[in-house]
Amino acid sequence: MMTDPTMLVLNVPPALEEDVVDYLLELPAIDGFTSFQAYGHGNHGTMTVAEQVTGRTKRVQFEIIMQEADVPQITGHLKERFGTHVRYWQMPVYNIGHS
Repeated sequence: MMTDPTMLVLNVPPALEEDVVDYLLELPAIDGFTSFQAYGHGNHGTMTVAEQVTGRTKRVQFEIIMQEADVPQITGHLKERFGTHVRYWQMPVYNIGHS
């Protein structure tokens, strides 16, 4: 049972999906995670012409429930390994369980 769980959310370009999956599976601090297709909206300056027409950028989102104390090390390694291509944020988890 986790004593201080948090959710780390990663948002990455599809080209990095497999590399990020491999990275996350290597980490002993992470027991598992969920990933799904997502779309980014906004900042047209970084979008291709096709993305500007549709108004969205394809992304892959990862949701990881983990110990809050492990987040700084993992986010630091993400930047070292993938540069600024990974956006992330953290959210509190108030309850976790199975039914």
